[in-house]
Amino acid sequence: MRILLLDDSFPFDGYSPQTRPLGGPEKAFARLPGALVGLGHQVSVYNRSERRLFIEGARWRPLGAEPLPFETDLLIAHRTPALLEKVRGARARLLWVTGDPAPLGGPEARRRLADVGAVVALAGPAQEARWRGEVPMRRLPLGVGGDYLASGRYFLDDPKPAEGPPRAIVTTHPAHGLAGILEMWAEVIHPRVPAAELHVYSATLAKVAEGAEPPPELREVAARALAMGGVGVRLLKPQGDPVMARAYREADVHLYPGHAGDLMAWTLAESQAAGAAAVVGPQAAAVGRIDNGETGHVAPDDAGFANLAAQMLADRGWAARLGAAAADPARHLTWRASAEGFAELGERLLAPQGAARPKVSRRFGLPRRERP
Repeated sequence: MRILLLDDSFPFDGYSPQTRPLGGPEKAFARLPGALVGLGHQVSVYNRSERRLFIEGARWRPLGAEPLPFETDLLIAHRTPALLEKVRGARARLLWVTGDPAPLGGPEARRRLADVGAVVALAGPAQEARWRGEVPMRRLPLGVGGDYLASGRYFLDDPKPAEGPPRAIVTTHPAHGLAGILEMWAEVIHPRVPAAELHVYSATLAKVAEGAEPPPELREVAARALAMGGVGVRLLKPQGDPVMARAYREADVHLYPGHAGDLMAWTLAESQAAGAAAVVGPQAAAVGRIDNGETGHVAPDDAGFANLAAQMLADRGWAARLGAAAADPARHLTWRASAEGFAELGERLLAPQGAARPKVSRRFGLPRRERP
């Protein structure tokens, strides 16, 4: 099957997850092409990458620098409905949504999707709860990068060593719950476990620690974080996957408060695969990423969150057992398995639909297949 993937966000490519921090949607887009090639498909990628590349068998090309192919079997447009119209001869079209699908429920988006006969792909239940569209929708769960899965398997035969001070890790955006974490750390967690460290991975706060001025909306939380060095708070730059996998591997617990707009909990999926136990807030995406009581705990409120975090840092053996369970490969989807879902859906969309007369795209005047 000939598969063409399109993304029009910002420059990155299939090598980027290994070398620099990326958001979850960009990591997913970077990993899927190679996994599809591994299944025997012919894959081309056009995005804002700055040069022509050949990565894991997939052709990466700068979007706009050269003409797009006139035809393909399956067109996968990432996030932007307008990309579905870029290839006139696509036999099947899939809009891959890795964020909030709610905007697609508007009349213009509905019309655009219906006109090209697109199917929408969502990744999980938190997204599906916000889906209000009328075109066909399918769930295609996404994989976890191999750096995290490989480090996770380490724990199955060799428990995490209790070396150095107890360590909690935070990856939440400073505006999405970090202030509460810092308050819990100062008032509850650190007094109960004085040797513990809190490693906060935030590009913004790491720059502030180096002397940059914080954005106005983050001045208060940045000032508090900077002032807490004496109680074990460390502000660190997010890194590429190999370094972040090691950070999760060395942590006792991932503190993940979550928030209403967090529909995927990307970094929580990675830390679980890497063997870090978790304490999470009662948000849908975060709750869906752990097995409560087995790989971490869902805290009903801030008091419960702080208490569970302190207990895990004080009892590192308990945290290690939860982390070992979290790292079990059976709990995590590889990108190859995820790619199989995309390929299977593509083949279904391309399969003959009996004697039914094909619909005609009003936008292109091209045959449009009936959708299952």
